[in-house]
Amino acid sequence: HVIDLHWQPCEAPALQQVLRLEEFLGRAAPLPALAANARAPHRVLAVLHGAVNQAQHAAKGYYVDGQRQPGDGRLIWAWDIHLLAQRFSSQDWAELVQIACDRGIAPVCLAALEQTSSQLHTEIPPEVREQLLRHALIGGDDLVEDVGELADGADVAARHAHGKIADAHRLPVFIIGRRDDG
Repeated sequence: HVIDLHWQPCEAPALQQVLRLEEFLGRAAPLPALAANARAPHRVLAVLHGAVNQAQHAAKGYYVDGQRQPGDGRLIWAWDIHLLAQRFSSQDWAELVQIACDRGIAPVCLAALEQTSSQLHTEIPPEVREQLLRHALIGGDDLVEDVGELADGADVAARHAHGKIADAHRLPVFIIGRRDDG
């Protein structure tokens, strides 16, 4: 198994206000089979993280064996969201829509869900599609316009600092935590 290890949900400072560490920590589920202090994000936050991550990779590419690959649409990313979305309750879907619209990532979220549905026939409730699309068409999602600039430098630094761990994007299990300084 591969684990995507993060100190923050997103490397890009602008996205750290969209996907907040405190929220991930506050809603994290224990993973005692992995380690005593291991935690996984709540499934709604994990889907939003996956959607934002896909948008960043669409703009900046991704790395395999140290080589930059262009584009997005990798099946592994769709599979991650598919596995998570299969467990969604109606409350989870409502929360996903609320967060995506409130934080300006409705188009990014809709694109990731549509890709997953197209590739894996994941069931996305029609009202979820409609609400995300309506919000995306209204506009106001300034963050989406700047997604290509969000990762400048941060992704390169992370790869050099963490080697292949930074390149190993595998949801639904990833660990977010604080360093123990004392």
